[in-house]
Amino acid sequence: LWFGLLISRIGSEMQVVAVAWQTYVLTGSPLSLGLIGLSRFLPVLLFSLIGGIVADRYDRRKVMLYSQMVMAFFSIILAFTTFSGTVTPSMIYLMIAANSLAGVFDTPARQSIVPLLVSKEQFVNAVSLMTTMWHTAIVLGPTISGFIIASLDVASVYIFNAFSFLASIIAIIL
Repeated sequence: LWFGLLISRIGSEMQVVAVAWQTYVLTGSPLSLGLIGLSRFLPVLLFSLIGGIVADRYDRRKVMLYSQMVMAFFSIILAFTTFSGTVTPSMIYLMIAANSLAGVFDTPARQSIVPLLVSKEQFVNAVSLMTTMWHTAIVLGPTISGFIIASLDVASVYIFNAFSFLASIIAIIL
C-alpha cells in the first residue's frame, strides 16, 4: 500500500505542476494561478467534515478505492481535452475542484486506515513512513513533471498521473 500510494502521490504532485504550467500558458495571467488554489481549497472548506464522516462510517478501503478511481478519471479528462485542444481554463478549474472533492474523501480514509493495518508497536514507524512518502512525492513529482513537460508535453503528465493511480488501486484491492 505504501509503495502504491507513493507512486500515486508522485503522479498527483506532477499534475500540480502541469496544471499551473498549462493554465499560465493558456491565460498568461498570474491571477489564474491563484484561481487554481481557490479551486483546490473550496471543496476542502465545504466538504472536509463530510469526508471524515464517510471515512468513519464506511469501509475505508472502498472509500479510498473509489476516490482514487475518480481522481484517475479526472486526470484522463484533462489529458483528453489537452490532446484534443479543447481544454480551457474553466475546464481546468472544474477538474481541479472535482479532484479536490475526491481527495476530501480519500485523505481521511487513507490516514485512518494506517492504525488498522499495523500493530500498536509499529504505528509510529508506519506514520513516519507515510510522512516520508508524502515528502518524497512533493520533491520528486514536480521534478519529474518538469522533465516530462520539457521533453514531451503537458498532456503526458496527465496520462502519467492517471496511470499512477493504478498502483494505489491495485494495492488497495490486494
